[in-house]
Amino acid sequence: YRSPVGDPPITEEDLEELLQELRDIVEQIDYARAFCSLQGLPFLLGCIQQEQVPVSIRQVCLGILSTLGQNNPPVQQQLLEMGAIKTLSDLFFDAKTTNATKTKIMQTLSSIV
Repeated sequence: YRSPVGDPPITEEDLEELLQELRDIVEQIDYARAFCSLQGLPFLLGCIQQEQVPVSIRQVCLGILSTLGQNNPPVQQQLLEMGAIKTLSDLFFDAKTTNATKTKIMQTLSSIV
């Protein structure tokens, strides 16, 4: 359904807020597993790799990945099978990656191993 006048475009701040809500939801272990079964992990891993995605959004996605993997072995296993460690380490060693993003990457790595 589309409104006749059209919806206003989603701003970066709106998207960041929605992703923060997602992070709050997946803090519950069952919801984290459900998110993974809905194929949410490839989306998040894809977002963090895209240079076109704003840094703030990429950092929120890293935070969600960290939340998903923390103390959740089935999610950790899925991330390992998807090659998340290589993806994260490649991003960490990329010269364009900021220190703030590197911190988020380390947090995410520690949550999934």
